[in-house]
Formats: sequence, structure tokens, C-alpha cells
Amino acid sequence: MGWPGISFLLLCFLVLIEISRTLNVSQSPPLIQSSLGKSVEMTCEIHFSKNTEKIKLEWIREGNLSLHCHISVYLQKSSNCCMNSLVNWKWTNCSWDNPRFLLKIDNISKEDSGLFICKVTREIPPPYRVQQGNGTTLEVQDPIIWPYIASAGTVVILVFVVTWYCMQKRRKSSSNSSSAVEPFYENVIRIRKKQTAKTSTPQVKRHQSHYTMKPTHKCRSMEQRSKLEAGAPKAGMKRC
Repeated sequence: MGWPGISFLLLCFLVLIEISRTLNVSQSPPLIQSSLGKSVEMTCEIHFSKNTEKIKLEWIREGNLSLHCHISVYLQKSSNCCMNSLVNWKWTNCSWDNPRFLLKIDNISKEDSGLFICKVTREIPPPYRVQQGNGTTLEVQDPIIWPYIASAGTVVILVFVVTWYCMQKRRKSSSNSSSAVEPFYENVIRIRKKQTAKTSTPQVKRHQSHYTMKPTHKCRSMEQRSKLEAGAPKAGMKRC
């Protein structure tokens, strides 16, 4: 076998060695936005070569490099020995379900905000090889208060409408009661004329009649004649 054949065999051997060292890590989601008191979950997906005997999986928060959780896998048999560490006075949980490595944080607080990284170390076979995901950013926000503001606004509007309705109803009832007692007129000047005592003057009714004097009868005296002209003739008096 010449040098070309030996070179080819060496190249194939190196390729096999490199394939055996294959270790790929992908992390999701890239961003989590959640409110106080909620629970969040991050996923790390790991692909390694078949001859891998042992890997170590870790969840680390960047900045303080605090170890949230780690698990070791021997000969592709999950030991499920997730070592939980107390972080921010509460427990974080991790679990291994080949090929996924999960991290769950319950009852999150503002202090949990940060970048979480999935770190994978292949320990057997040697040499050691370390890979890590791109990270998941956790943003913890204050609870959304808009629903409460909307509810309060609705209550205020209802109170205003009910108050306005009651005032209108009360005003209408008071107007009806006042109109029943005495009518009220606006912009009207009322003038009352003084009543003056009327003096009635007696009217003398004159009775006009025609009298004819007959020569055969004697006339009365002048005084009686004037009385006859002033009023109706009395009984027993003769016309002249």
C-alpha cells in the first residue's frame, strides 16, 4: 500500500473521530416576557454522537453564573438525577427527556430577569467538549393593570349615568308638583286694575204719551198737570 492509500485511511479515521465528537445544542425560545408570580419554561435540545457515554447538562444564568440545575446522563441512560439548587428563595426544576433538557421556574420575580444559558459538556469519551445554546432572555414585568383600569372606568360611567337619571327624574317630579299648585309664567307682567266704586245714578224713565184735551172736561190745576207730565198718571186722576 502506497502513500496515497495510507493518506486516505488516515483521512477516514480523522473523519470518524470528528463525527464521534459531534455535539449540537439549540435553545428556545430566545425571549420570554412574563408577569410576576407566573411560571416559565425553557427548552434545550441536544444532539450527540452514538458513542457518547456521559454528558453533563446545566442551566446557568449569565451575570452571576448561578447554577440553577444540572443533570448527568450515563451511557444514554438518563439518571434523572436533577440537582435542584435554591435560587432567589425558591426551587427551580429541570428534567431530561432525550433529546430535550427543560428548565422550569415557578413564581418568578423581578430578580429572575436575565439571560439563561443551556450548557452541555461531553465527559466520556475524551476529550472534553463543551457546547452551549444561544440563551433565553427572561423579562419579568409588573402585572397588567389595564383590565382593572377599564373596570374602574366602567363603574364610574355607570354611577354617572344613574346619578344623571335620578336627577332628571327628581327635577321632573318637582316640576309637576309645582305646576299643580300654581302655574308659573316667565317674562309675564301681571297688572291688576283697581276697582273703583261705581256710583249709580238713578235714571228717571220717562213715559211719553200723547194727551189730547177735550173741551168737554175740566183740567186740573197746574200742579197736577206738571205731575202728570213728570210721571205716569195716577189712579183717580183724569187726563186733560
